[in-house]
Amino acid sequence: MSMKKLFFLFAFLVGLGISSSVYAQLVKEVTLASTNTLASELGADVGKVTSLKVNGLLRAEDFKTMKEQMNMLQVLDMSGVTELPKTAYWNESVREELQSIPREAFQNKLTLQKVIFSEALEMIDEGAFSGCNNLTEFDFSKATQLRSIEYRAFYECSGLRDLDLSACTSLVGIRSNAFYRCSNLQTVNLSGCGKLSNIGTYAFRYCSSLRTVDLSNCTALAILDSYVFSDCSNLKSVSLEECTALTTIGESAFNSNYSISQLSDFDFSQLTALKDIGESAFSNSALAGDIAFASGITQLGRNAFSGCRNITSVDFSKSTQLSVISSGTFSSCQNLKKVDFSNCASLNTLNIGAFDNCPALEEVVIDNGFYTSIDGVLFVVDKASLLLYPAGKKAEAYTIPSTVKTLGERSFPYNESLMELTIPESVLTIKGEAFYNGSFSGRGAKVIMKAEKPIGLSQSIGLENTLVYVPKGFANAYREAAFWKESKIVEIDADPVVVTLEAAGSLGAKLTELNIPLATILELRITGPMNASDFEVIKQIELLQKADLSKATMEEDRLPNYAFGGLRYLEDVILPNTIKEIGNSAFSGLSALRKVNMPEFVERIGESAFSDCSSLQKIDLSLLSHLKAVGYSTFSSSSCVPVSLKLPDGLERIDGYAFNNTGVTSVDFLNTSLSYIGNNAFYACPITGTLSFPGTLRSIGNSAFASAKVSSIKLKSTEMVRLDGADVFKSVDKTTCKVYVPKGMKDTYKANTYWSPFGNNIVEFGQLITATSNNENYGWVEGSGAYEEGEIVTLKAVCQDGNWEDYYWAKYVNLFFGWYDGETKVSDDTIYTYKAGKEDKAFVGKFVRISFPNTSDLLQMVRNDSKSITVRVEMPADDPRLFAGWYENDQCVSKEEELTVQVGMVDRSLEARFFDDGLMVVNGGNVIVNDQNKVDGPAVILHHGSLTVEGNEIWKPKSFAYYRDASLLVDAEIQTEAISFNWNARSNYWHFVSFPYDLKMSEIKLTSSDARFVVREYDGKSRADKGVGESWRQLCDSETLKANKGYIIQFNSDDTMADGFTTQTGDMKALLNRASVAIPLNTYASDNAMNANWNFVGNPYPAYYSVERLFADGLDATVTVWSPDLNNYEYYTQDDKDVYLAPLTAFFVQKKTSNLVFNPEGRVAALPRETQAASALRSVDNRQVVNLLLAGEKASDRTRVVFNEAASLEYEIGLDAAKFGSPNAEAASFYSLDTQGNRLAINERPVADGVVRLGCVLPAKGSYTISLKEKIGKGIQLVDKQTGAVCDLNQEAYTFEAEAGTLSDRFELRSDVVTSVEAIDASIRWNVREGLLIVSGLRDVETLSVCDAAGRIHFAGKVTDGEVHMALPQSGIYYMTWTTKAGERQTCSIKW
Repeated sequence: MSMKKLFFLFAFLVGLGISSSVYAQLVKEVTLASTNTLASELGADVGKVTSLKVNGLLRAEDFKTMKEQMNMLQVLDMSGVTELPKTAYWNESVREELQSIPREAFQNKLTLQKVIFSEALEMIDEGAFSGCNNLTEFDFSKATQLRSIEYRAFYECSGLRDLDLSACTSLVGIRSNAFYRCSNLQTVNLSGCGKLSNIGTYAFRYCSSLRTVDLSNCTALAILDSYVFSDCSNLKSVSLEECTALTTIGESAFNSNYSISQLSDFDFSQLTALKDIGESAFSNSALAGDIAFASGITQLGRNAFSGCRNITSVDFSKSTQLSVISSGTFSSCQNLKKVDFSNCASLNTLNIGAFDNCPALEEVVIDNGFYTSIDGVLFVVDKASLLLYPAGKKAEAYTIPSTVKTLGERSFPYNESLMELTIPESVLTIKGEAFYNGSFSGRGAKVIMKAEKPIGLSQSIGLENTLVYVPKGFANAYREAAFWKESKIVEIDADPVVVTLEAAGSLGAKLTELNIPLATILELRITGPMNASDFEVIKQIELLQKADLSKATMEEDRLPNYAFGGLRYLEDVILPNTIKEIGNSAFSGLSALRKVNMPEFVERIGESAFSDCSSLQKIDLSLLSHLKAVGYSTFSSSSCVPVSLKLPDGLERIDGYAFNNTGVTSVDFLNTSLSYIGNNAFYACPITGTLSFPGTLRSIGNSAFASAKVSSIKLKSTEMVRLDGADVFKSVDKTTCKVYVPKGMKDTYKANTYWSPFGNNIVEFGQLITATSNNENYGWVEGSGAYEEGEIVTLKAVCQDGNWEDYYWAKYVNLFFGWYDGETKVSDDTIYTYKAGKEDKAFVGKFVRISFPNTSDLLQMVRNDSKSITVRVEMPADDPRLFAGWYENDQCVSKEEELTVQVGMVDRSLEARFFDDGLMVVNGGNVIVNDQNKVDGPAVILHHGSLTVEGNEIWKPKSFAYYRDASLLVDAEIQTEAISFNWNARSNYWHFVSFPYDLKMSEIKLTSSDARFVVREYDGKSRADKGVGESWRQLCDSETLKANKGYIIQFNSDDTMADGFTTQTGDMKALLNRASVAIPLNTYASDNAMNANWNFVGNPYPAYYSVERLFADGLDATVTVWSPDLNNYEYYTQDDKDVYLAPLTAFFVQKKTSNLVFNPEGRVAALPRETQAASALRSVDNRQVVNLLLAGEKASDRTRVVFNEAASLEYEIGLDAAKFGSPNAEAASFYSLDTQGNRLAINERPVADGVVRLGCVLPAKGSYTISLKEKIGKGIQLVDKQTGAVCDLNQEAYTFEAEAGTLSDRFELRSDVVTSVEAIDASIRWNVREGLLIVSGLRDVETLSVCDAAGRIHFAGKVTDGEVHMALPQSGIYYMTWTTKAGERQTCSIKW
């Protein structure tokens, strides 16, 4: 194989990374003299030597041998060489011969890895080691005589890492390209090169790994030539101590063309001889902070420091020789704030382009014979020309001094702070592009011209689409002037346009009506209703700067989507405080917008609503206590978000990109109600510190916190917070960041795909605090989670919205009553805070519901603060009804139309009642009219239920219509124009009635002309004379019905007696009587005591009257009353308690006293619910009472037997009651018999032999049952004398078959001992026990329904049994409605 092929094979292997160590190492040391050569010394080994040490003399032919024949040479040690080939060297004009490494001696020598130089070395000639890519080490430690490193000497030695020339104390120059593209070179040490005067062009260019250069003590170094360290992108520092001779840094010497360099350490202040810095010398470097120059600097070339983004100030205050600052010198130094030219007396060329694109520059300081500055603004020395208004100056407004006549080119670069510039009349010339880079265009900034006549312009000055204010009356002159017409010309102090709208959608028409062109409107004030179409008009007002909508009302309380879209001059918007939602993109992209008030009650801010609002003042979102949701991209890239962001307590949702790129560094989530944070919500926000999330949080979208670098994450939620991707916390160091989770959840988080990278940094903390609601339909609670001891726990109760729309027939709201820890109430407030202790805690938030039935169309909510609600009844003007008051449980609680209800422990139902069409209709329930709710003027109709009138004030209804089925209790004076007595009567049925006044038969008027009625009175004398059978007498039409006397009336149809009685007689006022009434009783003697002294009289009051009160006021005889429920008679003695006479009902009484006294204290408006027409018997030791029931398929009756040792065997008025035969042929009759065969309903017999005979009248053939109304504990036997059967009624009822007719003396009652009994109940009753509603007494009821205050039905249907049971789901108000078989409908409320 030829040597050439071997060389390329070796180069190939090295290129593959295969070391020559695979070959045998051959180390040689030779000493050369004048008589021998390297080739002769090595002989056959010349191509095998890998390491060579040479001593003595090296000739040029020896270098040729090493390059061409020594193909394995890796290490060359020339430290022992005493003589080298000489090469001509020109030192200025003097030619010298220097010992050198010859030109291209080792060019492209790829095997060479290390070279050690000798003391004899004086020069390394051109290209000597160029292309030696694997050469990693040079040892210059003995090369103390080295004077020059020539052109391309080490060109592209890409393996070289460190260059230490500090021992080369004779080194004078490093020529151009000497170390060009040594791409792995990291350090250069020239610190001992005290004679080094020049480093040539490109010497170290593209040494991309170079980090440090040490030039300290290079006291002779005068020139760093062009591009010397250009594109050394990793160069960080250059040590320049004692470089006192350095005068020139050449063009692009430290420039980085392709990237930002890292050069940050370069101290110009110690370079006292430095005069010239060349073009782009330090462009794009990382020089930072304050840069100061020494006194010698004279000029800086174009773009010398261009793109040095981190320089903040430049100090030339010592640079007294400075004369030239070239164009672009500091261009694009984006953080440069100040340039100080004070004491620069020689500075006569200051190119304004030196500061192009310096957006942070606030001031230029100078005052010499050429330039001056005022407050950082640069002028020609006489202040006649303004040269530069710095782009970073913070003032919002600037007035040009009146000395200025000329505005120079680019004198006003873009300044985001400057919003108003005033140009005085003194300015006569404005040069081209004075307002450079759109400094005022399209962002709402103003230019105010004081001159009435427009300044003549020969070219554009950069005010395209800029608001230019001119004196009033001169707008047209500017609009017609050359180049001014590019601007938006408006007049100074233009009046705002004030518009009042009568209807939404009428803004365009209104402006047309007022003849106001849209192009002239700068400020708009609107009062009245608005909708989306009005905002379409507003968006056409191109120059609009301020919109005051504070007195406007928005449709649905919503600012429409794109409300102000495209209004690029809009600066200030005042929104009405009633707005609850801000629509999508309402303000998006409005770069001039500076102020927007945020409505107090806003609940949602829509997508992109404030995105890209770069000038908008900060908005404190924490004040928006009603805010629930922040939409997609709402504040993206907007300036209005504080860097320390505190979110409002009620916030529930943050959508994707909501706060993207807003500069937020910390976020306070803790008291929010957040459940969701969307994708990229805080993307590009450099958040640090701790992220602490509330216990309500359930999920976080991907990349939501991708730019955050937090040290800890705290999760309070008792449920695992879901991450929607791997990049939620992309930039967080998961090896150090702690994730704190509640007790018992560590393993759950560790097992999750997206949380698991945090590994063992997931730790548990704190105590568990749980909060629950007593009824989630009423409200929910927040605050559950993990808390550390001493940490503030905030529990929040949120009432469900309730239903304020029509909901069946009721509106309702939910209120909060308080927080409970067990049975202890700890707070009344919706928000409860306390310090967590060492133990877990469980709290309950109690909510209640306030319902408002039957008034949904008239009820308006005034206020609801979760602890109370204020509502108001608002009646339409054309509504004829009168407001009657607020009622709860049929009790009036207020007669004011506005009502405030405070929260309490239980649900409540309050009803607003009205007088329909000017009527007060009582059609059920128990209504009370008192001084609190008396309303004069209604026409009162008392149809069903009861009405109580009480108080001290006179009530003055227009008229009063009383229906006999109702109850009226009058305890206050009533003055009315007309009174009527009305009656809806059942036909073919005898009604027992009396009237409180005399009434002529002829005055009874029927509504139907063919209706007929019959009236009968009871003839007590006839009974006394003839017995029971002949006692009723029929009245003729000419007769008069006497006050308080009893009558029975029967009608032949269902017609009513509406308006049946005159309303003009004084007698009618007896209906409103509230005084005592004494009814005289007649005496009718008879041989049979049972037939003597019978009187048929009436209850004189239209209210219920206590029978017990009659006995208390002197009655000592039995009261016999017809019971419509039983279709038979009822009998009461003084032993019967809690029984009542129906209003104006007739009854029988045997005279024993001269008068029957009715006292008003005996009246009741309605029967007590628990005792509805019931009889409760008093129990005395020596009297045993037995209540017996006879029941058949269609008829029933009852009788009472009392075994009383003190009674006589004779009939006694006041103790016994004679049995009346029913006028109804279908009625049954059950009675006892005395020794004379007289029938008794109540038979108080002596014990005697303990036997009482019983009889009955049966209306039809069939099966009948005799039973005890109540068990009495001891023996009570019924003997059927016909069959001989004996039945113990305490054990079972007795059933028998019989034909229709009278069974006289068939049964006997035998008793040992009997006890007292419970109430006889002939009406509907109800009771609630442990949530079970029991309704009984339903014999005459056809249908029954029960619903709650929200209208939910719990029972509805036909009644098939006398009793109904149903479970009530919870405590509260219920309404029970029933319809009788006679068609009557009644309603009552039940409170449980």
